[in-house]
Formats: sequence, structure tokens, C-alpha cells
Amino acid sequence: MTLDTQDRPQPPVVAILVQDRVHAKILSDDILAPLAEIATLRHISPDHFDNDQWRSEMSDVSAVITGWHSPLLDEALFDAAPNLKFVAHSGASIQAIVPYPVILSDRVRVSNAALHIAEAVAEFVIAQIMEHLRFTTRQDVETKAGTDWDSSRDRFVGRLLGGLTVGLVGAGHTGRLVINLLRPFGCRILVADPYLTAERAAELGVEIQSLDDVMSQCDVISLHAPVLPETRGMIGTHELGLLREGAFLINTARAAIVDTDALMQRLRAGGITVSLDVFDDEPLPQDSPIRSAPNVILSPHTAGHTVESYQRQGQTTVAEVCRFLTGAPLQHEVTKRMLATMA
Repeated sequence: MTLDTQDRPQPPVVAILVQDRVHAKILSDDILAPLAEIATLRHISPDHFDNDQWRSEMSDVSAVITGWHSPLLDEALFDAAPNLKFVAHSGASIQAIVPYPVILSDRVRVSNAALHIAEAVAEFVIAQIMEHLRFTTRQDVETKAGTDWDSSRDRFVGRLLGGLTVGLVGAGHTGRLVINLLRPFGCRILVADPYLTAERAAELGVEIQSLDDVMSQCDVISLHAPVLPETRGMIGTHELGLLREGAFLINTARAAIVDTDALMQRLRAGGITVSLDVFDDEPLPQDSPIRSAPNVILSPHTAGHTVESYQRQGQTTVAEVCRFLTGAPLQHEVTKRMLATMA
């Protein structure tokens, strides 16, 4: 006796709700292959995102893969898609993807790939620090141009990272990875983070300090705080005024944690260097005064982007969906407890 194909249980439907350019970077056919073996993959056209046509394709979906610039999965969608119980976000922040009340009500579970973006950002921070301390790009330009050998060497005497004090504002995913990369250099590391316990600080080999102390005592300061009501504009005129002569400030977190007007004033005053990877308006407007500010190093929100990070984001996202569908424990779940301090 053979089982009628109509009686066989149908595989769950997983909707891929990402922009084409995100799909190409993160979700190759090879990466999706394990999921395709246990689920029906429904690639929803990004052309439908703006007119909400995609919603009509979600009624039988059990899980969704999202990415940067995916549409909001609001409460109305969950009402219309009763089978939707899991969202695997291939990015980090989920605020623009799933409303927190939906998660808090236990209507859906969510995971993200924040760890892999943090890995890339942490390496970028170290690269910026080393470039700032050792002038490698400027030395290359002058050496190729035939600038006097001894004068170049004298002008670009660098600093030893191991002999400096480095401060971090925030010790979340990225902050902890930066600490791990800094530790072998032997530098003193100060951290301002109200959620960092003394026990955890001891494990990380760092000192807990106030924000004022971090800003005033450190040669290098890297910002890794999430955007919360209490962190918006937390780096303002007072804090920037505490920076010591020659300090290097790096922001790869979010522009909103720094008062941009105060930052521009501090840059014009001179005596510090700032590396910015995030901005109030992105892409950065062509007429933005930041472009011509003195002693500023700019990058187009690229700290979290590497070829390997894209691959890991896709692999982790797909693996999480497979775990959910097969009843295995999730490894990158965004829990209710995490929401209060997430960007």
C-alpha cells in the first residue's frame, strides 16, 4: 500500500524577505541548501515591499528570513499569518523588523546574526587604532613621493598601543570582542558601562570607570553603546571637552549617541582626531560639514561589512531556521531580557 502524496505532511514554508543586494551577499544557494532540504523556500520579490503585496504571500509561512531594509513585520501581519512563529534576522538590530510587543507577547521567537557583524566591527576598530598610531598610509604616500627619508621618519614617529590607555563606552557584543583583540597588546583598558559587573570586568581584564573618567583618562576611546533613551546625545559638549590633547575617538556604533554639533565644535577647536563610520543622515550628504572637518577620518558605515562576515551571517541565519524547524535549541535567540538594552 502506498501513501497518497496528498496525505503526506507538507514541509513548512520559509519566506525569504530580503532585498536583492542583501540576498546576493548573504544567502547564496550553497548556504540555503540545508534549509531547502527540510522546507519550502519562498523568495518574496522586493518589488512587492513598497506596496505591501508581500503580505498576501505570508498566510501559510512558518518562519521568515529578514535582513537590512526588510519590511516591518507588524502585529497585523502576525494576525494574518497565524503559522509565523520564528524570524531569523541576518542583521543585528531588530527594532525595524519586529515590534518588541510581539516578542514580549510570545507570538514569535527571533534570532539575529549580531555576533558576526560585531566580529567585523571589532577588527575595524583595531585597524583604525593602528592606522592612527602608526601613520602607515601617510608614510606610504611620502615614501613613494620621494620625501626626505629622515624627515619623514622623524615626523611620523608612532605610538605604542601597549603603552597607552584605551577606553570603551559599552561592553556588549562588539565591545567585548574589541577588548579581546586589545588584550594581547598589553594596554590598560577602561570601560564605562552600567551593565558591566565587577566580576565580568575582572574576567575581561578591564577596569570599570565612569564615562567622565574614560573620556578624560584615555588616549583612545571607542564607542559601542546602543541607542537608548538614556544614551542619545550622551557624548556632548561636556564629555568632548574632557578629551586629552591628542586623543583619538572612534564611533562605529550609532551617530545618535554623539551630539553632532558639539562634535563639530570640538573638531574645530583642534587637538583631537575622530574616526566616524556612522552618521545622522546616511548616505552622508555631499554638503555635510563633517566632510571638511579637520582631523576626521570617515568611512561609509562599512565597519561591519566583510566578505567572511556576510557568509557567516547567512550560515548562522539558515542554521537557526533549521534548528527552529527541527526543535533544536536556538543559539542566537533574541530574548525578552535582551530587548531593554538592544539597539
